[in-house]
Amino acid sequence: MEIDTTTLINIIVVLIIGCGGIWSFLIWRHDRTKIALKLRRKLQQNLIELMRLSELYTEVRDNAQSLNEVNRKLNSVKDRIDIVQKEITKLEEKLSKVENRMPEEIELKYIPPLQPD
Repeated sequence: MEIDTTTLINIIVVLIIGCGGIWSFLIWRHDRTKIALKLRRKLQQNLIELMRLSELYTEVRDNAQSLNEVNRKLNSVKDRIDIVQKEITKLEEKLSKVENRMPEEIELKYIPPLQPD
């Protein structure tokens, strides 16, 4: 018994559609897009938080009254900045895996500390 090309193509199409292969693929793609959007939103929030902390760092550095107060507040803000920077890097790695690409290098700079007068 010989099967022609048209019959073979019809069998393959029926198997894919009949087994819900297309629906499974569409659901998988939708879930992947949803995860990517969630990660991008979180990444954006962390970048905004980093900008806010950088401004706070500068404000504390420039407006503090005593050296002890400056050091205590600056260390507190710097610790938070370090945590946010690590989170940004982790989120970019996760997002790149979901999107099947190489992780982008994000340059994370904040205002460096100056010696108080």
